[in-house]
Amino acid sequence: MTHYELMFKRRSVRHFKPEPLDEATLAEVRKVIKRLRPLYRSVRTKIEIVDDIGAEPMFEVMPPHFIVFKSVIKDTTNMNAGYMLEQLSLELSNMGIGSCMIAKQRPSQEIIDAIPLPKGEYILMMGIGRPNMNLLRESTDKFDRMPKEQFLRKGEYTEAIEACRLAPSSHNKQPWCMINDGTVLHIFSKKVSDPPLPIYKTLDSIDIGILLYHVVVSSREAGFDGIQEFVFEGSKQAPEGYYYITSII
Repeated sequence: MTHYELMFKRRSVRHFKPEPLDEATLAEVRKVIKRLRPLYRSVRTKIEIVDDIGAEPMFEVMPPHFIVFKSVIKDTTNMNAGYMLEQLSLELSNMGIGSCMIAKQRPSQEIIDAIPLPKGEYILMMGIGRPNMNLLRESTDKFDRMPKEQFLRKGEYTEAIEACRLAPSSHNKQPWCMINDGTVLHIFSKKVSDPPLPIYKTLDSIDIGILLYHVVVSSREAGFDGIQEFVFEGSKQAPEGYYYITSII
């Protein structure tokens, strides 16, 4: 399936089979990682597969492998991470591999330091392995997402917009909304003035990166160029409680 088709079916996997992936499959996953397209090419990243994160288990059956994401720090680092990891998650689904982004736990500092990236810092990790549950949803009715009228604040609701609404987010908070101007899609993020923990602001920006991957892929499916730009008209239309992120033309 294409990534667009998978957006209507993919789910986060939290129940894994304990058996590790075979070496041939791991080699294919590494090839996929090398092919990932960043949202911002100026942000240097390093993504590696590790079998042991040096931390206490948080799953009933721990995933046999972990994707550890490091990056140099810029204003766009977290959006870039979300964009790339969602891309990877969809590709893994195509390979029959389950994945789940993990924010409540981090690898040991020793594991992080062993991943070579000068001036890079740990951003997020993802558990991966063969799923011990249904990898794909049977229908979009199985998604728990915000109502359509809350997600799209203006314009025609299309199948491509639906693919964007189905984007996953941490704790299913969905800190976003969109406006469809016909030839331009505007994306907005919910304002977080005083998050209870700093990680919440970080996760929101990672979530926006996840959404942007859905928007770019879906917009191309709908005939847009999928090019990200900042436009004055978009910033003027920000709904109350939201701030403008970018537009897709």
